[in-house]
Amino acid sequence: MLNQLRVLLCGVPIVAGMGLSSIGVAASFERVINDTSTFSKVRVTDMSDDGRVVVGYVDDQGGFLRKGFRWEQGKGVEYLGYLNGADWNWMTAYGVSGDGNVVVGSTSRESNTGLITEASKWVENQGVTMLGHLAADGQYSVAVDVSDDGNVIAGIDHSQDKRQAFRWTVGDGLEGLGWLSDDAAINHSVGLDLSGDGATLVGLSTRDDGSTGYYRYQKQNDVMEDLGINYGHSYDYYSGKREAAVNNAGDMIAGTIAEGFGGQAFRWIDGEGATLLGGLDESNISSYAYDISDDGSFVVGASSVNDGSTYRQDPFVWDEVNGMRSIETLLKEHGLTDALAGWDLMSASQVSADGMTFSGWGFDASGAKSLWIATIPEPGVGLVLLGGMIGLAMKRK
Repeated sequence: MLNQLRVLLCGVPIVAGMGLSSIGVAASFERVINDTSTFSKVRVTDMSDDGRVVVGYVDDQGGFLRKGFRWEQGKGVEYLGYLNGADWNWMTAYGVSGDGNVVVGSTSRESNTGLITEASKWVENQGVTMLGHLAADGQYSVAVDVSDDGNVIAGIDHSQDKRQAFRWTVGDGLEGLGWLSDDAAINHSVGLDLSGDGATLVGLSTRDDGSTGYYRYQKQNDVMEDLGINYGHSYDYYSGKREAAVNNAGDMIAGTIAEGFGGQAFRWIDGEGATLLGGLDESNISSYAYDISDDGSFVVGASSVNDGSTYRQDPFVWDEVNGMRSIETLLKEHGLTDALAGWDLMSASQVSADGMTFSGWGFDASGAKSLWIATIPEPGVGLVLLGGMIGLAMKRK
C-alpha cells in the first residue's frame, strides 16, 4: 500500500496518495554492504514496502557457504542467525515482509539421513524457525516470499523426487499446490512471489508437453491457472531465484517470456494478457523483469544491448508513459554522477511499493560484485503537486 506523504506549504496542508515525490525527497545512491571483495556472489532478493529494508545473500569465494543478510537504512547490514553452532548453518534470505521485520529463506542442518535444507523464517528479536517439508522424508525446501503481515509464505519443496510449489500459513503449515502437468514423470513447480495479502501466488510449472510456463494461484478458487506464457530460459529449482513478480491486487504479473535471444521482459494484466516491454534501445538482445510495484505501474529488471562493438547489461525501470529507461542514466540526470563514479550497474531486482526505490547489483570501482540501493523521485509528481499547492495558497490569501 502506498505511503501517504503530508506536505505543508504556505500554511496549506496537502495529502498526496502517490508515494514519494520530488518535494523534499532527494535522489540517492548507496552501497548496501561495504566490502564484498571476499564474496563470489552477492544478491539482493527482496525489499520492504517503503524501501528501507532489503534482504539477500552472499557466497564465499569457494561457493560453499551462503549467508543471508538483512540491511536497514541507517543501521547497516545484519547477517541472519544460524542453527547448531555450525558455520555452514547460516540462513539464506529470499523474501521479506512489508514492514521488513520477517525474513524467509532456508537453513541447512545435519540429520540422521544427511544434510537437510529446510524452509525457514526469521523474525526480529525471535530468531530462526524451521517450516518443515511436504513429506516426512523431505530433504529440501526453501521459502522465497512472504506476505506483508508475515503470515503467508510461498516456496519450493523437493520431496519424493518431486519439486512442488507450496503455500504456508500459521494455521495450516505447508500446502502443496500441484502442477500444470498431469504427467508424474515430469512434474515440477515453484512458488516465486506473493501478493501483499498472500491470497495470490505466482510461479513456474512444467506442462504436459515438457515446457515450463507461468501460473497464477489464487486461494479463493484453489486453482493453478496456466497463463499461457512460456518461461524465457531454464530455471534452477534450487536457487530460490525470483523470476516472477505479482502486484498487490494479484492482477498484474511481471516476468520473462521465451522470445528472441534469451527472453524478453513482459507485464501480464488479467483480462488483457502479456505485453512485451522492449529494450533500452534498438539493439536490445534480451530483457528480464524481476519485480513490479504495488499498483503494477512500474517494472524493474535488466536489459542486454549491443551497440555493434560492445555488449552490456543495464538495470531498467519501465512504466507505460516513459517506456523502458536506464536506472543508471536516471541517477546521473538527478545529479548522482559523482556517486556512481567507477560503478557499472548490472541489474535491478527489487522495487519499493511506490516504484521510487530500487535495489540490485553491479561492479564497483574496484571491480568487485557489489549491491546498491537508490531512490529516484518522479519529477512530474512534484511539479503537479507544487502547482496545485501554490494555486490553492494564493486563493486563500
